[in-house]
Amino acid sequence: MTTPDGDHYSLLGIPADADEATVRAATAHQLRRWTSRASTSPDLEARQRAESRVAALNRAKRELLDPDLRAAYDRRLAAGTTAAQTGERRAATATPPPRSRPRQRSGPGQPVQSGPSGANSPWLERAWASVEKKSFDDAMYEARKATSETPRSASAWLLLGWLRWQRRDLDGAAAAYRTSIRLAPGDPRPHMELGDVHRWRGALAAARAEYAKAAELGPETALYREAVHEAEVDIDRRTRSAALEEQGRHQEALDICFALIDRCYGDGELHNRIGRCMSVVANGFRHYPSDGSLPYIPSRDAAAEVKQWASAALSYELTDERLVKKLREDIHFADMIIDRRAEPRR
Repeated sequence: MTTPDGDHYSLLGIPADADEATVRAATAHQLRRWTSRASTSPDLEARQRAESRVAALNRAKRELLDPDLRAAYDRRLAAGTTAAQTGERRAATATPPPRSRPRQRSGPGQPVQSGPSGANSPWLERAWASVEKKSFDDAMYEARKATSETPRSASAWLLLGWLRWQRRDLDGAAAAYRTSIRLAPGDPRPHMELGDVHRWRGALAAARAEYAKAAELGPETALYREAVHEAEVDIDRRTRSAALEEQGRHQEALDICFALIDRCYGDGELHNRIGRCMSVVANGFRHYPSDGSLPYIPSRDAAAEVKQWASAALSYELTDERLVKKLREDIHFADMIIDRRAEPRR
């Protein structure tokens, strides 16, 4: 795999002069494969790699389907500077929260404590050592021991929250972050991390509120201010995607949803919107007779497109049962055409 900010064309396996249809087909195929892995893999590192790939695919789709962005990207590629997101904030799941708080009133490099009973446990150091070795099961056990042995250690609760977050135990992560906030109300980090949990769930207003609190507590840290801005942008994007879907501009709505999904993967309505829009795109490959008779899939090529888009939609975590049923029926009829078990006219 190329790096997430690497060559989009190599990532998608297409030539640099690929047309729009080729880009759409390639990204739909790749997203179908990798989105499923991002949400279902039991292995933490494998899931993080898949999430990174999904984010890279969404960036590639966004840049290659916008003529102006693609022209700019091609110029960077020719110049040997393909990093499209050099200023992008780090992904929430990439690294654990720092051991020490950013420079603020308590001074640099000071572990977060809450009075004498907040002293850190040796179990916390062991947990950090396990994190550094990527032994996350051991780290989880040791972090739990740390919170049990020193229940007023805000740092222990912060690390436990991050470890739960890696397992997508969102309720457990949020509870641990809130405990860390209660024990160290002046620390911006648990607000930042709790904001990421809210964002993943699609609760963007709540995420923005936590990021704003982090920015208030750590005004010298640009990361927190950038998070507030990103949340505001995403709130606007989600509103626009809903409006575009309602207006029948499904491909535009999809493009916005793809820009959101890697940060708001737990947002069920966002998944359903992607599924609905993909279903409409798939329907576009059917022929609609002028005499008002039933639409049909006119060729094997059209059937392959219908199947690809419907399959890509089903790779998302859809909760709309009627939509899921329709997509499966679309795949069934497309397969009949592809395998010549039915004539295209039918």
